[in-house]
Amino acid sequence: ALVEIVVPVMVVFVTTSQLSARHKNLVQVTPIFLGLVVCVLFTLGEYFRSWSFYRPLYHGPYLQFAAERFMGYYTTAVNNAAVVYHYEPLHPLRHTFTALFEFPILGSFVSAGYAGVFGDSYLDPFLLEKYANPEFNNIPMTGLLVNEYSVFLAPAAAFMLGVLSVSLYRSFLRGRLIGVLVYPGWYVGILEIPRIYYWSGVRYFPTLALLAVTLFAFALARKSVLTSSGGRMYTDSFRTSQVEVLR
Repeated sequence: ALVEIVVPVMVVFVTTSQLSARHKNLVQVTPIFLGLVVCVLFTLGEYFRSWSFYRPLYHGPYLQFAAERFMGYYTTAVNNAAVVYHYEPLHPLRHTFTALFEFPILGSFVSAGYAGVFGDSYLDPFLLEKYANPEFNNIPMTGLLVNEYSVFLAPAAAFMLGVLSVSLYRSFLRGRLIGVLVYPGWYVGILEIPRIYYWSGVRYFPTLALLAVTLFAFALARKSVLTSSGGRMYTDSFRTSQVEVLR
């Protein structure tokens, strides 16, 4: 959760015009710095989350344990994608709309309706026990796209996501509202491509909901400003015509 806050803040911070102009070298090494920050945060989190359980079983120092856990999430994700590709049937659009399937109350109806048409869409735990590690059950975005669209259409879906990412990035650099609101959080999903399908998950849904509320409020404010400006312009033109008539 801290990474999802720190990374967007850093994206905004390092792309400001003043910082980019004054500290070009700092901006260039920022990705490396962010990687180190993520490693440090993960190491601290694992100490309180997993080390208390594995400490009696693991024969080695804690830093080695944390490094293996960190790399394990990414290396096993690739293997999990291969397991899904070989042993799971296609599940069209199941992973793109994960947040909808996991939404409270509504998700149960959506899941039941989807299962009635395409079958059960949950990864069989037996497959992970036999071919992978049930504890590391992450699947990268590339593997889920193949499971959704087949090996033939998945590259097209990935290409569209790439185009969308580039568009958001350019919009962010130009200071447009959509880019400024969306891209900092979207960048987290780009970093997570080798591990999970971040944008479709429940963790990204609050960002989309907040975006919708913000755009709606902005539209109302803009409409109010335009209406008041139009009224003032009409009043000014009416007064001007009156003065000309009196003359």
